Amino acid sequence: MIQDRGIPFLLVQAPLPQRTYHNLLNYNEFKNTISTFGNYIDFNEVLQLDDSCFYDEDHLNQKGVELYNHCLIEEFIREVHK
Repeated sequence: MIQDRGIPFLLVQAPLPQRTYHNLLNYNEFKNTISTFGNYIDFNEVLQLDDSCFYDEDHLNQKGVELYNHCLIEEFIREVHK
């Protein structure tokens, strides 16, 4: 529906702790599939955060949020200027 209406969008995978990211099964298959739907950025590849940036396995702490938000905003700006 988004594509049919010509609305630009960007699919993103938020960063995960490295130990979690490296233990995901079939992740390459997931990335290949999701990227067929449109522009996709895996922030685990763009921004490799260490464990000090995570509150727990699923949540960034304030330090992680600030680093991720900066990088995410930069990607949005790049997409707008394409």
